[in-house]
Parts: sequence; C-alpha cells; structure tokens
Amino acid sequence: MNFLSFLKDKHNVNDTLVFSIDDKSKVKIGVPAVSRYVHSKKYFEINNGPTTPDHDFPIGEKMLITPSGNKLETDWLIKLGYLELELQTESYQDKQDRTTYPKPRHGQLHIFNRAFHFMSTTAFTHARDIYKIIQEKEQKPAILALLSDNGNDFSPNNYYVFIALGRLWKCLNLDQLILASFAPYHSRYNPIEIAWGTMNIALAQTILCKDTNVKVDTQAAKVNVFRKAMTQLDTIWGKTSYAQKLVKSSSVDPLVSIEDNFSDYEHIKDVLENLGNSAFYDKYKSEIKFLFRHCYRRNHFLHFRRCYRLNCTHCNNTQKHPEAFDILDGVDDSFGTLLKPILIKQVYEGKHYPNFIDYQKSLALRDKIQEELKQDSEKEEKCHFCYWHFQSDNDKKRHLAFCAG
Repeated sequence: MNFLSFLKDKHNVNDTLVFSIDDKSKVKIGVPAVSRYVHSKKYFEINNGPTTPDHDFPIGEKMLITPSGNKLETDWLIKLGYLELELQTESYQDKQDRTTYPKPRHGQLHIFNRAFHFMSTTAFTHARDIYKIIQEKEQKPAILALLSDNGNDFSPNNYYVFIALGRLWKCLNLDQLILASFAPYHSRYNPIEIAWGTMNIALAQTILCKDTNVKVDTQAAKVNVFRKAMTQLDTIWGKTSYAQKLVKSSSVDPLVSIEDNFSDYEHIKDVLENLGNSAFYDKYKSEIKFLFRHCYRRNHFLHFRRCYRLNCTHCNNTQKHPEAFDILDGVDDSFGTLLKPILIKQVYEGKHYPNFIDYQKSLALRDKIQEELKQDSEKEEKCHFCYWHFQSDNDKKRHLAFCAG
C-alpha cells in the first residue's frame, strides 16, 4: 500500500492523485444519526440539554443515508489551489531503518450522500463520484491511485470494480489507474477511516428531521423526508473541518436518473451472470476485452495502463508522463507495474518488507525479487492473452469468455 505514496513523492509528478475511498456506516433519520455512545463535543444551554429517545429505530423502512467518501491524500505543503500543489520529497529513516518518504495524510474530503431506500452504492456509483471530483479540477491527472478496503464495492477481485474503474481510466484519458486494497482485517489502516471518526463526532446528539410529523408511508413523503435530511447532513458536514479543510458534502437526489458511462449497471450484471447467454453480451464483449488487454490483476491489486501497441488508437502516442512508465517498466519488465512485496532474507534479515526506494536503488535486489516472484508465479495460473492472474475456476471461466480470441 505504501508503494503508491512512494511512487508519487519519489518522482514529483504534480498531476498524480491518490484517493482513500470507503463508505461510512448508515446515517439514521428521525433518531440519533449516530450511536448515542459517540462522544459529543458540543455546548448546550442551561435547561436545553441533549435529549435522545428511548429507542433508536428509524422512522420508516430503510430510512437511512449512505455516505460515500473520497479523501484526497496530499501533504502539508499544499497551497491555494491544485495547480500550486507542492510535494514533500525529503526522505527519513523509519523505525525499521528503511529509507522512506512521509506518507501524505492531509487532503480534501469529498462525501456523496445517497438515500438508501431509493438507491444502493455500487462500484459504478463510486466511479461516478471520482469522475465528478476530477472533472471539477482545472488540471486533470495523468495517474490516479486508489486505496480501499477489500469490501465488495472496492475489491480488485470484483468484476464490477474492474469494469467501473476501467471505464473511469478510459473516460478520464489517464495514463495509469491503480487500485490497491488492504488485506482482510486490515481495513482500519485505510486513511479515510480516521475521517469517518471526525464525521461521527460532528453528528453526535444530532437527529435529522427531528421536527417532522409526516407519516412516511407514501413514496412522496419519503422523498421529502430524505431531501430534508440530506440537506441538513450536507450543512452539518459542510461546516466541519478535517485536515485543515472544510468537508465538501453533497447529496444525490433520490428521484434523479443519471445517464452516463456508469449508468448501465444492470446490463453489466446480466452480462457477467449469464455470459454468452446474455442479450447484452455482444454489446459489451469488445469493451471488456479491451479493458482486459490493458489491465494487470493480482490479489488485492488492479492496474490499468496505456499499452505500446501501434494499432491501439486509444493509447498510441498519448502518454502525458512517459517517465512514469519508464520507472515502472524498470521495476517489472512483464507489464510495468509495482512488484508484489515479499520478504527477502538478504534485506532487513527477512523481518521487514523492502520498500519502493530499495527497489530503485538496488538492481541486484530487484533481480532477486523478480526471481522469487517468478518462482511463486509459476504456481499461479495466468491468462495467455493478458496479465490477469486467476483467483478461482469461476474467475477463469468468466475471464476467458471475454478475453479469449
């Protein structure tokens, strides 16, 4: 996970963006928005103290709000605007005596709220959120890296995530897009988890739509309650500061239908479940095959990048930062991606993982790691047409239905 930050800081590429992404637990409506055990830091007037109901049941079925967060990972040297971003590149020795760079931990937090009763979050909604954030920037990135937990909507092993991020990579005309997820039971290390704690504190002793007397047994009533609750939520979080910046919170209207490159989730679902028997198979086969040919996938890691094929009209002579490709090509000659971290007895006595800087400084170490990885990869089955590592027999069947031929 640290390699993504190292790649950004080491080479000082100003239009490399790293996001930490995750969904927050549901926010309730009509009862305390978060657990009553969340510490409240608010001041209350005399005779006007906090009051909470005896029970915290929502006022209606699925009357919950799902917040989706995207936290930009930058460092302390950020100035007034994206074009003036400066990177902190001074190295230091960590407690394992490894040369490393400071991890970026301070950046803008974007939150998109959705009405759980009317819409669910998927890999496609998350891709749309990131697309919207980047489209609002004056300078578009060339490299986009995402840090996530291994949840279903963010897992590199999920085909919906693969297609959604592949479209994001193509629509934004990126040189590279990398998704790395934490191993199981390690999602607490995802930087955005700290941000969710701050958001919970902002909602302590808060009841959204507290004064509503509307009986939410009709569709119109539920829509009005959701709109009011999400407006209140945007106001509260919009006044909350995190990492020295006010949070940008916005809501998706429950009745607005969006038609874009991420709106055909149901068709994609039908294709992935029924493969060649799907009525939409021919429509999506060439697109999915194109994405496979530009993607490297192993467990907990997904990487899209431009190719060098002369007949590829999307990739030919359109790289924004070819030096970033040279760096990765020097690390792994097969695809040009970040090597899988492994323990080597010759480095740190086999007790700690070598980092990205170690790979760059020592050709001998890089060759040794590539040799070790080659021996391990011989045990794994891979696609003959692309750089996809199969995780199961079902994965292989589904993959070859699009990539073969």
